[in-house]
Amino acid sequence: MTFDPLSLRRASFNGIPFWVLSSDLEAGHRVSTTNIPGGGHINESFGPSARKFEIEAYCVGSNAYAADALLAAAENLHLGALILPDQFGAAVRLMKARRRFDREKLGYIVITIEAVAEPSGLSAGLSAFAFDQQIYALAQESVPLFGALASGFVASLPAAREAAGEAGASVLADLSALAALGRLDPAASATVDEALSAALAAHARMQDAPATFGEALAQAAIALGDVVEPARLGESLRLLGAPVEPAATGDTSQVGAAVASVSAAAPRMTGALRALALGEAQARAEWADRPSAEQSRALAAAVFEDALSRLGGEALGLHRLLARLRGVVTERATARAASLAPLVTIRSSRRLPSLVWSWRLYGSAQRGSELVSRSGAAHPGFLPENFEALAS
Repeated sequence: MTFDPLSLRRASFNGIPFWVLSSDLEAGHRVSTTNIPGGGHINESFGPSARKFEIEAYCVGSNAYAADALLAAAENLHLGALILPDQFGAAVRLMKARRRFDREKLGYIVITIEAVAEPSGLSAGLSAFAFDQQIYALAQESVPLFGALASGFVASLPAAREAAGEAGASVLADLSALAALGRLDPAASATVDEALSAALAAHARMQDAPATFGEALAQAAIALGDVVEPARLGESLRLLGAPVEPAATGDTSQVGAAVASVSAAAPRMTGALRALALGEAQARAEWADRPSAEQSRALAAAVFEDALSRLGGEALGLHRLLARLRGVVTERATARAASLAPLVTIRSSRRLPSLVWSWRLYGSAQRGSELVSRSGAAHPGFLPENFEALAS
């Protein structure tokens, strides 16, 4: 292959510049050979081997500082973007950086670098569409189970019915707060408002038809999850905090026990509805980088864990279904994260333009605006000395 010298890129690792004497790229396949008694053998494939880079690099003059920076990167920030003159950026992990000094070549420092390519993605057992359809199906399957859970709001004693009404109203208020924090556009807001209005109407008949109330709440949570921005919903859940448990009154009478029972149903229902809404929203979640997907997965796991910890034996069916939903949501985020580029920290001794970094990191001048946005720079001509960027 012939390269135009003008098309060759400046070599770097995470923005640390160097020159290249030679570079070797090794690729292969993992094969296990099993010998068969009496002659013959069997070859079994285990997939492609990790690509390995061996680079003979050097630093001269004012760029000699890069030699120590590469050594430090190999020790600490070993995950990053490797740019070579004849290749675009690749996400790699530095395995070794060896510095050599020759007294006959003052101002000339040789650095030997060994790196292994970071996997571009993991094989997913299900397509993204299949994950999404599973989430939607499980959400709809949960609706009658929420109807059964709403039986906890039914009070047999007249004196406890006021507490039951307040408990049901608090659950509705939580969903309404999530909708308000979601800053929905008018069309989306109208859909959610309609579902919340149906739940409010069902709340008035809660004592006579608790299942209708529970199902209406579930439909409202699904409607919210269908239209709210997933990241914004996650941030709203963080702001609201965990559902508040009712304060113990110390009243051991029959009426006191009935009031405590219906009051305890509110945080149980609230936690489960939050998990349902977030699970529904996760079917539409898209992330720009791997850390964002991992953070979203961790938040979803925490919300589902809180909901599952509140459901007792009287809601075993809903507990099992939410556990299944949590598994699908987690698997979807894990599969999606594997296909996304990781973030790397870029360090430089001076502020350079975004176009320079775009070329150094990706071999293209088209990603300057992305670097400006990620770094928070006030002007594209002066990116900070330290900032985060996608590895590829």
